[in-house]
Amino acid sequence: MNKNSARNYLNFSIGTKILLVFFFIFTLLVCTCSYHGFVTETDRIITAYSENIEQSETAIATAVTLVARGTMALSSIYDPAISDALDQMEIDYTAAAGEPENMDLSLLQATVQKDFPDEVELYIIDEHNVIIETTDIVHQGGDFSPYPAISERLTAIREGTAYVGDPWEQSVLDPGMVRKYAYLPTPDHRYILEIGLFNKQLADPGSLYFSFGDVTDDLKAVDHTIESILLIDTNGVVVERSPEELDAWYTHHPYLSADEISRMTAQVLRTGVSTEKVFPDQERLVHIFLIVYAAVVVYSTEALTASLADTLSRYALILICGLIFAAGVAYIVAYTLGRPVRMIAEDVDEIAQGNLAHEIRRTHGYELRRLEDSIRILVQRLGEDISEIAAQSRALDTELEEKTEVEKRLRDVNRKYSLLSTITRHDILNQLAVLGMYFDLLEELTDQCPELSDHIQKMEQTLKKIEDQLTFARDYESMGLEAPQFQSLTDVVKRAMTAIHAPYLRFTVETGRAEIHADPMLEKVFYNLFENAIRHGGGHLSEIKISFAGTFRETGHITVNDNGDGVATAKKEKIFQRGYGSNTGYGLFLVAEILAITGITIRECGREGKGARFEMDVPPVSWRISPEDN
Repeated sequence: MNKNSARNYLNFSIGTKILLVFFFIFTLLVCTCSYHGFVTETDRIITAYSENIEQSETAIATAVTLVARGTMALSSIYDPAISDALDQMEIDYTAAAGEPENMDLSLLQATVQKDFPDEVELYIIDEHNVIIETTDIVHQGGDFSPYPAISERLTAIREGTAYVGDPWEQSVLDPGMVRKYAYLPTPDHRYILEIGLFNKQLADPGSLYFSFGDVTDDLKAVDHTIESILLIDTNGVVVERSPEELDAWYTHHPYLSADEISRMTAQVLRTGVSTEKVFPDQERLVHIFLIVYAAVVVYSTEALTASLADTLSRYALILICGLIFAAGVAYIVAYTLGRPVRMIAEDVDEIAQGNLAHEIRRTHGYELRRLEDSIRILVQRLGEDISEIAAQSRALDTELEEKTEVEKRLRDVNRKYSLLSTITRHDILNQLAVLGMYFDLLEELTDQCPELSDHIQKMEQTLKKIEDQLTFARDYESMGLEAPQFQSLTDVVKRAMTAIHAPYLRFTVETGRAEIHADPMLEKVFYNLFENAIRHGGGHLSEIKISFAGTFRETGHITVNDNGDGVATAKKEKIFQRGYGSNTGYGLFLVAEILAITGITIRECGREGKGARFEMDVPPVSWRISPEDN
């Protein structure tokens, strides 16, 4: 699509534009309100669901804490007797010189058994967390290292000095057994002395007043978002669930694995920071947090998902109805406002086609009537202005013809003047050549008349000055005859170097791809600068460097510096004046004049005795960098 077709495509009528503007405004308003309402309602639903979870977990924490405290209170009854038994076990360990194999655990078991109504078992655990000696023959050699949480706890107990007692809990090595365990590290921290107490009543959770299972069942009955609850103690053992019940639990939740639950609960038990995982496909949320135990709660998000979907559908319907309403209102407004404007546009088109007598039709509305009256006045004035413009056009045509004739005559006069100047300058140079021949003949007479030598030399110098002045007149006349143009600075400098014929000089050109907008005589500028350096630089002149530097859209800088004698401070401003200098006095004056045609300035900034340095400032519009492919 080209530019004109795109412009025509977008050239809608004012009615269409009004329709689009109002529809866009109403659409934006409806979308904003719908989005705000949807976000607010969604936040409310999610917040309510989150608050319900917080309330449920508060209830779980309260109930579990109460049950745990009841169990611990029941368990603490046996702590004094267990502590005494462990003290006796430590005495036997010391008597055996710290060697467990020298201890008679069976005799010690019989000694302490009288203090307990039920069975007591004794254990000794080494630094590898392995049971090396025990009265419980079934668990001889039991290894706790596969259980990271228990291993870390046992290591901490062995390295400590205090008695540690557990509540009634399931055995790690025998989950079907409920016991109370207590631990005491040996003084040399090589072993842990452990006692396990069995209780028939506690072995059956259903016979207790304090049951975690009853609490969790009651909470699930009250809060239907709770699907199931697991309690895991500090040893990583699930509380009050048999292996068969635990297998059934994982079967009911196939998206959860025992390894994943173990890893997450171990992290919560270790750090105390809760964690959760969402299963969108199953519409389930698993949250694990720390109470006395690690609580694994599985929530159903089906009700939340249904509420969010219902909210989305409701607000989508509101949005569609709002857009339909917006389109209707925009159409009515566009028709009401666009029809009078369209009528005026049709009348103006008719007038624009040249029918100035066409009448503007009346429409409704104060502003539009003012517009109609203004158009009528404008058409009337337009007719008058057209007549006046036609008269002025005829006068301008006459004036242009006269101006063209004057310019033609001026060009003829300039051409004749240039021709006359060229012929005259040529004839004068021919006469000077003849005079030069006579001077050659007169020089042969100086031997006979030595007093004529000074006069002949002065006459020869005078002829040379006349010739230089004619050359300057020719160059000055050539200035401005052709329009300035962009020229490669490097090419211009190299042509001037070739014309100077100074093989003993070393030129360094660092002008890059710079192009300068200047008079075609720009080459003459550098030629005169090089010639000036040779003429006044002294016998040690050996190098001339030409460089260019500039930033885009800023003033550029051309520098020509040499290693000659330089210019005296008092002469820096005078050397560009016409006629100043020891030679003709026109070289640097001509340089400044050629550069000034395109606004380029020149100054001398060198140090006397260190070499001359001419700096030229080029306006931003008078230089550019040519593309690399040029």
